[in-house]
Amino acid sequence: MEGSPPLRELQILIVEDEENIVRTLTDELGQAFPDAKIDSAHTVAEGEEKLHQSLDLGRPYDVVVLDFKLPPDRLGQDPEPDHSLGIAFRRDSPQTLIIHITAYKADIGLKGYLREKGAPAEKGRLFIAKDIGWMKLLPKEIIRGVPAYRIRREFDELFRRRRTIGWQRAGQRRWAIGRSDRARSLAVAELCAYASQNWELLSGPLQNDLKRALGYAEDEKGNHYLGVMEAGTEDKGGADEEDL
Repeated sequence: MEGSPPLRELQILIVEDEENIVRTLTDELGQAFPDAKIDSAHTVAEGEEKLHQSLDLGRPYDVVVLDFKLPPDRLGQDPEPDHSLGIAFRRDSPQTLIIHITAYKADIGLKGYLREKGAPAEKGRLFIAKDIGWMKLLPKEIIRGVPAYRIRREFDELFRRRRTIGWQRAGQRRWAIGRSDRARSLAVAELCAYASQNWELLSGPLQNDLKRALGYAEDEKGNHYLGVMEAGTEDKGGADEEDL
């Protein structure tokens, strides 16, 4: 989609106070995403500073790997449970996928903050416990999580938030009617292409939303196509957006 860098060019921030973990994570992510820009912070205050710098530069992070226990202001302080940095990213940089990491799975405050430990990446947050092999798991979760989150956000921006707009078919695509323009049509086309390429990474509910809004077809080789009608289907008049 427009403005979305390929995964190899991700902007990643690691917020973790243990330097050996930061170094190992940087190496793991650097191997998985060789063109990525990887920054690090060790305290809550430093993480907030990195967040604001990225927004001031107009280059918000695609991913933040965020520990739940961090020193407030400087290394050497005892790490404390902190939810404020995650809240700040969700509020000020909603395009950033947050991957929470922790060795304290039983923490009551952590469970209350996450609400759903198994929430899909398209909600903007993932949870990884510091168990055996968790660092190897992280690149895989980024590969799965970033496209899903981008697609959900773009879909909601283009369709779900336009409550009074209906749907109609035009040629081989479904376009939103109403206050549409060329830029919006191009954005829809980009969403179709990006979601089709990453179809297997998407959750069932997101796939269903995309199918209903945009039309869907699959060829004999198992390739997925959004924005088209299957041969022989007829327009039933479209669906109202309140149904999505």
